[in-house]
Amino acid sequence: MRLRGDPRGGGQGAARWTDVAELSPYALCAIVGAEDPAFFQHRGIWWSQVAARLYSAARSGGRAVAVSTITQQLARNLYLSEERSGTRKLFEVLLARRLEAVLEKRRILELYVNVVEWGPGTWGIEDAARAYFDASPRSLNPFQAVVLASLLPAPRAPLAGRNLDRALSSQVRLLHFLYGAGVMSLPDWRETSARMRLLAAAVRGGRAAGEVLKELGARPYERLPDDEGPLTSAELLESGCGLPLRIAYTAVLRGGDPRRRAMLRLPHRWTGGMIG
Repeated sequence: MRLRGDPRGGGQGAARWTDVAELSPYALCAIVGAEDPAFFQHRGIWWSQVAARLYSAARSGGRAVAVSTITQQLARNLYLSEERSGTRKLFEVLLARRLEAVLEKRRILELYVNVVEWGPGTWGIEDAARAYFDASPRSLNPFQAVVLASLLPAPRAPLAGRNLDRALSSQVRLLHFLYGAGVMSLPDWRETSARMRLLAAAVRGGRAAGEVLKELGARPYERLPDDEGPLTSAELLESGCGLPLRIAYTAVLRGGDPRRRAMLRLPHRWTGGMIG
């Protein structure tokens, strides 16, 4: 649990605060994509996903995997213990609904990125960016942003073995999320994918993950002359991390649209212009 030691909502040790509008646009959308893709669509609880998990568990005879939105995680970090129980989950849901009723989405997201755990003793995006990459939250590049977001589900686990496999799988999904949101260009997607493969090979070969992350994260991205770069975080907050584009992009991928192959050969950014 994060103790409420900061008057702005941060926890104990949360001395450095990051305005979410000043966060790297790659990091902003990668965090949303990793932890709560429907964040800008629900009111604290992702009910459709809860129903899907319950249905799947009923069919398989297994136990339903819990769903925690960004708002629920914030409630847990600010107010609740780490105890796993039905009672705590109920309070988490009630607190999440209350937070959504009194705070704007932007404020919820800002609180979240500043208090969430990113590793043993590492709390908040400011400390995480500096601990893993010697970077500021504002300057995080696509690789750094995707890696940090992929650590959130298991922040205390070493980036090795099964957790490395999980993180890499998450990173692949996040590349689709960033590209579909219009945040990442195809050259950046390919470059980030190449770095992910290098990360996996190096760690599996015995190198320390922290050393490899700093090395790969420090490499600059080449920019095409006519590539204006991503939208700002302020713009992405207004559009729900490119929500209309993401919906159109997902429709193309799921529909087997014959334009998909051409879309993935676009020289710069997916814009949704091929839809309609």
